[in-house]
Amino acid sequence: MGTFLPSSDIDVAVTVRSLRPKRASPDRFNQAAWLANLRRRLVNTPDCGFTVVEFRKSAKEPLLIIRDVATQIEMDINCGCNEIGHNGLERSLWIVSQLPTYKNLVALVVILKDLLRLNVLSDVRSGGFSSYVLTLMVLGFLQRGNNNRNLNLGDLLLKCLKFYGSDFDFTNNAIVVTDGGKIISKKDMQAMVKEPIEQGPYLCIQQPTDPAMDAAKSSCKGTPAVQEAFRRTYDRLMGMVGTSAVNGKDILHTAFA
Repeated sequence: MGTFLPSSDIDVAVTVRSLRPKRASPDRFNQAAWLANLRRRLVNTPDCGFTVVEFRKSAKEPLLIIRDVATQIEMDINCGCNEIGHNGLERSLWIVSQLPTYKNLVALVVILKDLLRLNVLSDVRSGGFSSYVLTLMVLGFLQRGNNNRNLNLGDLLLKCLKFYGSDFDFTNNAIVVTDGGKIISKKDMQAMVKEPIEQGPYLCIQQPTDPAMDAAKSSCKGTPAVQEAFRRTYDRLMGMVGTSAVNGKDILHTAFA
């Protein structure tokens, strides 16, 4: 969808013929076993050109992270099959379906991804948010009456930074992005999702492709750090309004650093 940075990793969605183990119940599928087999083959083939960075086999959606030796680019690999579908592909396609309606979504996500990158918050492993969660956040902001085509990108950026940096109540509220979007209480959200919602000042967003899931659950503990980065950047940008450069650097670079 065009929100990658030069430093971005590559998301690889693999569709396999079947993930059902032999003699397993009809509703059991084992993505972790397939990824474990791929990991084992990579480890046992030293000259394959890839190194294994991490294998999250216990996650709800298992993930294998590998790195290309030549370019040092990382790849996040998940898998699905025709029997259960592919969550990664379904989510990507859902986001793409929103682009015609929310013209500024891609531009805002790219800018905010760079903000998180510069604050070492662009990865769940470093205590930040995933690109997908950030995209849902921006979409939720645009759905709050901020999809006016007359608003320029600078105004939208400032409003988004202020909304999530100061105004949004992460402790008590949750975000829904389907059917035009809305803000609901975490209590109401809990009645809709299967697993317990993290209590405290943490982000909670309903999964648009599976309303019974919290899309931000795996990265919600990074909320305070991301919120502080947004608030600090907003304050810096407001202090620079009316200037075109600061010490020879552009405003965004100075504010994001």
